[in-house]
Amino acid sequence: MNGHILEDLPIAVDRFLQKDLHWVKLHFLTHMHTDHTCGLSSSWKRPIYCTHITSKLLKHKFNISPTFIKALEENETHFIENGHFSVTVSVIPANHCMGSCMFLFQTDNKQILYTGDFRFDEELPQSLEIFLKGPPIDTLYLDNTYCEPVCSHPSREEAIEMMANICKEHSESRIMIGVSWVGHEEMLIKLSEKLNDFISVDESVIKRLEIMEITDHFQSNISARLNALPNHLLTCEYVKAWNKDLYAIPTIGIKPTAMYGSEMRIAHNSNGSLYMVPYSNHCNYQEICDFVKLVCPVNIRPIVSGRHGRAGMESFFRADMRQFSRYLNRDSSVLSKPKTPADAAPVFEVDNICSADISDDDYYLNNDKRSKMAQNRRKQLKRINRNKMNLKRGVVFHESPEDGGLLKNQKNFNDNIGKVTVCRDKTSDNCELRFISTERQREVENEILHNIDKLF
Repeated sequence: MNGHILEDLPIAVDRFLQKDLHWVKLHFLTHMHTDHTCGLSSSWKRPIYCTHITSKLLKHKFNISPTFIKALEENETHFIENGHFSVTVSVIPANHCMGSCMFLFQTDNKQILYTGDFRFDEELPQSLEIFLKGPPIDTLYLDNTYCEPVCSHPSREEAIEMMANICKEHSESRIMIGVSWVGHEEMLIKLSEKLNDFISVDESVIKRLEIMEITDHFQSNISARLNALPNHLLTCEYVKAWNKDLYAIPTIGIKPTAMYGSEMRIAHNSNGSLYMVPYSNHCNYQEICDFVKLVCPVNIRPIVSGRHGRAGMESFFRADMRQFSRYLNRDSSVLSKPKTPADAAPVFEVDNICSADISDDDYYLNNDKRSKMAQNRRKQLKRINRNKMNLKRGVVFHESPEDGGLLKNQKNFNDNIGKVTVCRDKTSDNCELRFISTERQREVENEILHNIDKLF
C-alpha cells in the first residue's frame, strides 16, 4: 500500500483504511493502480476526490456510488470544505498513467505537494510553474520507486523505439506484450503508430479503453500479430508453451519494465524469447533529482517504504531522502519556523524525513551497516512478539477437578470479574483456572510498548 495521511492535516491520499476513518476528513486518489486503492470496495461511503478519468475507472472497477466520487478538473485550483476544515487543492497531471495526478494542498500555514506516481519530462515543469509561484513547499511527498543512482532507465520514447525494433526484427512472429490493468495505453498507441498495425486486446480491456476514449488503435479478440495481455501471464513458461506445437505460429514476448535493470534483457530458450525492455512510467534517478531541484521544498518524505523488496528497487537507500538535502530550500525565513523533533533531528530508521537545514555529509551511512541495523531490529521485534504470545496474564488458580470448588463458581467469576477460562494440563490431573484481567492486560501491553521504545 502506497498511501499516507498528511502530517498535521486530516487528509488521506491513496489511503482508505477503516482504522483511519475516525479522524480523516478528506480522501484523495492519485490514480487507479492497485497499490494505491487498497481498502476500496463497493461499500465505501465517503467522498473521494480525483480526476475525471480516474473517477470513471473507480466506478467501473469498484462499483462505488457516484455520490461519493468527486471529479476535479486538472490544471485548476479547487476550494474544498468539510465542517470546520477547509483546504485549497491544485490538480497537476502526473504523466504516469491515464488520469494520474499530483495534489498541491494549501492551508493558511502549510504547502504540501503530493506527487503520487509520476514521470518527469519536458512538459511537467510547465504545468508546475503556475502552481509553484507562491510560498515554498513545506513538505514534498515524493515518488521514490526508482530512487537510486543505479536506476538509469531510458525515456519512454527510447524504450518504445526498442520495442518497435524488436517487432521489426521478428516480422514473421506473433508478438505478446505484457501490460498492467491501466497505465500502458499510451505506450501501445505509440507502438501501434510506429508499426502501422492494430493491437489485439481482451474484450474487458476494450471496456476500459472506451471509458478513456482511446479505442482507435485496438481490436478485441481478433487474431493479430500484436497482442496485449496481463503482465503476470507473460512468462518464459507461457512463451515456451505457445511455441511448443509443431504448427504453432512463432511467438515472442515483450515485457515493458525497468524492474530488472536499465538495459534490455533477453531470456532465450529453444522455444522462443522473452524481451525485458526498460520501459517505466516512474522517474529514473536523474529525473527525480531534477524534479526535487525544481520544486525546492523544505522537507521531503518518501511515498514508498524502503524496508524490503528487490535489490535496486526497494532498498534502504531508496527511502533515504537525505540524499537530496543539497536541493532543499535553505531560506532562513523558512527555516526559522518552529521545528518538530523529527525536523530538528531526523533519524533514518524512524521516518526518513529530509530537512533543509541538515548538511549533506551527516547522513550517508554504509549500506552494509543499514542492512545490519534492519536485520537486528527485525530479530528484536520477533523476540518481543514471541514473548508477548507466551506471557501468562492475570491470576492463575490451581484446583483439583475432583473437588470442583472453583469450577462450580465459574459463573460467579464471569458475572463479577470478567472472562474465566479453564485449561487442563495433559501431564497431570490438575486443572488451571485463568482469570484474564483487562486492567492487567493493559498494564502488560503498556510495559511491552515501553520496552520497544527503549530498544529504538
